[in-house]
Amino acid sequence: MLGTRFALDNLADYHRLFVEARLVPLALALLLGLFVFRWSAALWGAPGGLLSLGLYALCPNVLAHARLATPDLPVTCFMFLSSYALWRAATRARGSDVVRLGIFVGLAFATKFSALLLGPILGAQAWLLARDPRSSGATLRWRLPWSPARCAALAAAVALGVIALAYGFSGLFARWSSLPFTSGAFRAVAGAAPWLRLPLPCLLYTSDAADEE
Repeated sequence: MLGTRFALDNLADYHRLFVEARLVPLALALLLGLFVFRWSAALWGAPGGLLSLGLYALCPNVLAHARLATPDLPVTCFMFLSSYALWRAATRARGSDVVRLGIFVGLAFATKFSALLLGPILGAQAWLLARDPRSSGATLRWRLPWSPARCAALAAAVALGVIALAYGFSGLFARWSSLPFTSGAFRAVAGAAPWLRLPLPCLLYTSDAADEE
């Protein structure tokens, strides 16, 4: 529906806009390939990096989606970069890596709701990074610049800022009782807690607000 309406509203420039839109996932596919090589090479040297890059370049899913103006490849790129940033933050003790983690997590959530999978993914990765493989215990081997709680809070704050920016800060901290939800679960929450406000743009979790605009 939205795609058809966009095409009808932009008939004169539709072809140009369509081509430009398809260049975005293509550029992100190249960026993802670069970091696939970079991360793999950091762990296993240049041969390992080239092997990973070759497998990535021949992946049918990458070949299929890199040329399409859809959010699938972009969210994959940002989720991978989020995982890479967490690894860098846990091994280099630099605050800039924590900020990058928040940026990539925010971009992933602003791109597609599949980014919800980042919760268990990053949680499992953090648990694995906290374990010393040479011992049977859970010896912490992180080299975070601050405590894990402070790093997580900073990354979450940056991610929320990126999401808000992506949606133009529209409906930020909107009262849930004023939003026209179609979801029964969301309506129930709004009825039980009419005072509820989230530090997120309302367009992120309700399509009705977008339709009304």
